[in-house]
Amino acid sequence: GDYVSIAATAAASRAGAVALAVVADAFLPDHAAQGALLPPIGPGCTLAYGALQPFTRWDAAHFLLVAQSGWQAHEWSHAFFPLFPLLAFHAGRLLRLLSPWPLCETDSILLAGVFLSNVAFPLAALALLALGRAVLGCPRLAYRAAFLFCASPATPFFSSLYSESLFALFTFTGFFLLETRRPAPWAAALCLAAASATRSNGILSLPIVAYHGALRLQELCSDKSARPIPPKLSNRVSGTRAAASETNLAGAPEAAPVAAGGAGCLPGAFGCRASLGLARIAAELAVQCAIVLAPYAAWQLAGYRRFCTSPEGAVNRHSPPDWCGASMAPDLYRHVQATHWGLGAFRFWMLKQWPNFALAAPALSICAAAVAASVAQLRRRTRTGRPPLRYSQGGRPCCE
Repeated sequence: GDYVSIAATAAASRAGAVALAVVADAFLPDHAAQGALLPPIGPGCTLAYGALQPFTRWDAAHFLLVAQSGWQAHEWSHAFFPLFPLLAFHAGRLLRLLSPWPLCETDSILLAGVFLSNVAFPLAALALLALGRAVLGCPRLAYRAAFLFCASPATPFFSSLYSESLFALFTFTGFFLLETRRPAPWAAALCLAAASATRSNGILSLPIVAYHGALRLQELCSDKSARPIPPKLSNRVSGTRAAASETNLAGAPEAAPVAAGGAGCLPGAFGCRASLGLARIAAELAVQCAIVLAPYAAWQLAGYRRFCTSPEGAVNRHSPPDWCGASMAPDLYRHVQATHWGLGAFRFWMLKQWPNFALAAPALSICAAAVAASVAQLRRRTRTGRPPLRYSQGGRPCCE
């Protein structure tokens, strides 16, 4: 039903986006790319100069460069995280081996990358539908969210040599694995780690992972079976232990354990067993957060070693760059964003950027209205003591 419809809608939207890009490139003038935005297209690459040319613009040129040449030459290339370019590169190699027609490296990477993006997008839409059903409990509302995702204004980026589709797939899948009836936090951590290896903002899923870990801790603490030992029973246990200790001192055989939970524990008591449960969940949560953060940290460490400590990485440099000596942990990604693209906290908020804000105003207004409505609803239900809004099993929303 809904899953088939969303899969068909997502596939149709990708086919339409690709066709529109090819037609527009044939009839409209191209942006005059210069410098690093010039796509690295070698001789004899017919597809890159033909049907695939619209998919080599802007950041696609950077992805194409790092997929072909790696990240050694320029520090700005480190802003493009490795998972998507590596997948496109190896898929392109496989394509060259299987193709009955000769393909240059650029053509094969372009074909593989565009194919990867347009396959990942329908899968991301399906993951979003499943996530919406799990979180909202309303199939109709979840379907609308997935349908609007297929009609996103950012649709060209989801069909080009960009990492957005793959990132959305990993992120939605990871969140769904946390929200499903039988959560799979370890699988979710691996999916969100893959998202962090695809785009830098993958680390923003850390609060979600921590939140779900905190919920598990709260459930354990509020579990009725994990109750404190009653005082009378506690005294009785203490007396039994003391008697057993005296018997042992007299040379008698050691008494059997008082309870199945071991010394100091009773079945269902909030003693050792519950404490060990809390410690286990806290340790698991720490490891899962570390798994999500690890790709970002490893990528920054690789950049530091490449440009700050490795002789081969110091290309055309007599000394390490300034960011290598940062007082805090050196962050190459933050340095590249600030130095080469002028990005940072509120650095984009300049008067000359008003056309971009005007272009984004409709989408921003819709998002702001949705957030305001959700916050108002949460406050209203909190004041009245009503539970969070959920939906009936029939899929119809509860009346407010």
